Amino acid sequence: MSYIGKQPRKAALTASDIEDGIITAAKIEDGAVVAAEIASNAVTTAKINADAVTAAKIADDAVGTDQIAGDAAISTSGAITTTGAFTSIGIDDNSDAVAMTITDAEKIGIGETAPLGKLHVKSGDSGVSSPDITELVVETASNGGISLLGATDGQVEIAFGDSGDANIGRIAYNNNGNYLATVVNAAEAMRIHSNSVVSFDDGIALGVGAGNNTASNVLDDYEEGTFTPVFATGTSGSNYVSQAGRYTKIGDQCLFQIQLRGNGLSATTAQLQIGGLPFVSKNAAPYGGASLNFNYGFKNDGDITFHIASNSQLIIFYENSGSNFLGNEANNINNEIILHGQYITA
Repeated sequence: MSYIGKQPRKAALTASDIEDGIITAAKIEDGAVVAAEIASNAVTTAKINADAVTAAKIADDAVGTDQIAGDAAISTSGAITTTGAFTSIGIDDNSDAVAMTITDAEKIGIGETAPLGKLHVKSGDSGVSSPDITELVVETASNGGISLLGATDGQVEIAFGDSGDANIGRIAYNNNGNYLATVVNAAEAMRIHSNSVVSFDDGIALGVGAGNNTASNVLDDYEEGTFTPVFATGTSGSNYVSQAGRYTKIGDQCLFQIQLRGNGLSATTAQLQIGGLPFVSKNAAPYGGASLNFNYGFKNDGDITFHIASNSQLIIFYENSGSNFLGNEANNINNEIILHGQYITA
């Protein structure tokens, strides 16, 4: 018979035979109760006094992964320190030194323990202690930058926006066309093409400053090209040895060169004219084109002059006296004609 604090009876000693509070920790010798003497699930949370299990009562390495439930939560107001790798969903830390720091000001430093911005990525010290923009700081001691990578047929960009338009401004590189575009006020304003040519949608303001970009000295057009000059009047037939014209258009100014030679063309009594200029002239004096000296004479008694007819693409020839220069007044209509001129376009 066995009893502790209760009346004896002939039976095995059970928990009900032990008076509450009889067995205390002071009455149990160290090592007296081992795991083999405790039934599985015998010790539950309800049987452990609050704060009864302290770190001093847990042997080193006594609590392993198998003793912690899979959904166990850890809550602490103190620091958690580990000397080994830390792994959780989304984080796998295998670094051998401090790689990232989160400060009490909620700033994040990668490669920097005292971040200078909300996010500070550092591969080397630039010497800058107070950056102008602090939302994102990328720092290096030499050459560095940010890589924006996309598909070969895609586009990568930096967008600028506000509450009204999330990408009202953009700097975009198109991998498919291999061009760099700048978008301002939701419209493309400038493009650097794959051949390094730069184009502007509405022109370039020269020497006017940012506050006066609609002034008359905005260069809104530049073009170079060729055209085919032809005798419009003063000759008959269509036999030419050569016909070549080149032009450069800057804004509304068109500069041109003409080389023209006939072969068996017949002269007529009509006023000699050459057509085929690349642009229509302005239809108001003096925009019809200034008279210039003709630098290769048709006849022996002196030079002739020409001007561009208003609102046309015609070169009209005159005598120095001002009278019309006729086709049959030329010494030889098959001679080479070389002209250099300029006129204002419509």
